[in-house]
Amino acid sequence: MAPAAAALLLLLVLGIPGTLRAGGGEGGEPEAVRPGVVVAEVLDMKGRVEAVDPARRWLTLQGPRNRPLRLKVAPGVKRFDQVRKGDTVAVGFLESVAVAVQTGPSRTNAPPVGRLLSVAPKGNGGVFIAETFRLDAVLEAVDLKGRLLTVRGADGGLRVVPVFAGIKRLETLRKGQSLALWLTEPIAIRIERGK
Repeated sequence: MAPAAAALLLLLVLGIPGTLRAGGGEGGEPEAVRPGVVVAEVLDMKGRVEAVDPARRWLTLQGPRNRPLRLKVAPGVKRFDQVRKGDTVAVGFLESVAVAVQTGPSRTNAPPVGRLLSVAPKGNGGVFIAETFRLDAVLEAVDLKGRLLTVRGADGGLRVVPVFAGIKRLETLRKGQSLALWLTEPIAIRIERGK
């Protein structure tokens, strides 16, 4: 792991009552999360570029069901400077992963963003630094074997969210519960212009 990545390696430690945290436990005293790396699947997608922000390294694609998919572009991605609005591109990206789940009443004063952690693709030694963001949602289903939560966001849309392996006690979650999930940003690690 590069020294810069090691220096920025922070996993979420949330001292929020009712939080399912890495290392197990619900509520009570905050537990320290052992330093490590959140592992995510690499997904492939082809889409039309809706917006490009080269300065902040953001790319927005027309995603599934014509919904926008905003991706942070990793520093090592080649030819990002050649991508323009309207281009069709094929993108390999690290999916968004839930790294903390808060149950119970919503806490609007909980920190929504600004926490950094390391994310790595499965089966690859590369590590990328990601920021987390908060998603308030209602639980629709839990897939314990696949470690997936299906949630309905405030916009009414359904979203299937993989859950970091360090989060314990998913079996305590029930359909209809209000949740606050802290998710990693999706990171583009490869971009190829379409033909």
